[in-house]
Amino acid sequence: MILKLIGSIMILASGTMLGVKMGYNLRLRLKQLKRFEKIISMLRGEIRYNNSTIPEAMRHVSRHTVNPFDEILMKISEELDAFEGRTFKEIWESTFEENGTKLCFTKEQLENIKHLGESLGYLDKEMQVNTLDLFMEQIRTDIKDMEQTMPNNVRMYNCLGVMGGILVLLIIV
Repeated sequence: MILKLIGSIMILASGTMLGVKMGYNLRLRLKQLKRFEKIISMLRGEIRYNNSTIPEAMRHVSRHTVNPFDEILMKISEELDAFEGRTFKEIWESTFEENGTKLCFTKEQLENIKHLGESLGYLDKEMQVNTLDLFMEQIRTDIKDMEQTMPNNVRMYNCLGVMGGILVLLIIV
């Protein structure tokens, strides 16, 4: 009887924790999206006002940001400086593919980020700044949408976790 009670509590706690984890991932995605918006803004400033090249801008911005973005930007900068024959687009996409698991972005958001690499690598300074401006607007729209829906989604994940645990208990018992 005590083993059944302990097992039931563990199943209910597991379901609850799964819901809490999903809500945490949603909050983390919003936090990373806001950080990435700041990174894009800093890159824009480096390119526009300091007349930095993309590798220089990324290296400088990487010093002022946190993990995992600092590693990603530094890796892109190092690979661009190595001149191994790869295009900026290839380096950008491969770096974000390799580090995609460290980020909590959705597939659509990662695809938009990869698409930024297509547009950024070969343009002149003004077009790079305009591209970054356009991308920042997309990020701001995503952030605004997430901020509006996040409280309801977090609550839903928590409730679904508890209810899923209860459902598993009813099926087992």
